[in-house]
Amino acid sequence: MLIVDDGVPTLDHRKHLLGMDSWSHNLVDVGIGYARSNGNTRFKTYTCVIIAKHQ
Repeated sequence: MLIVDDGVPTLDHRKHLLGMDSWSHNLVDVGIGYARSNGNTRFKTYTCVIIAKHQ
C-alpha cells in the first residue's frame, strides 16, 4: 500500500511517516494501533501510526 496524502496539498504526511526530512529522520520509535468498529460509524476499521523519539 502506498502512503497517500489524499486532499493534502503537500507531501508532509509521507515525509513524516517515511522519515524523509531532517526532523522526522530522527524519530525512531514506532507504534501501530488498529481498531474495528461494530457500530454505526463512517469507517469500519481505523489504523493509527505513532512515530516519536524516546528520550
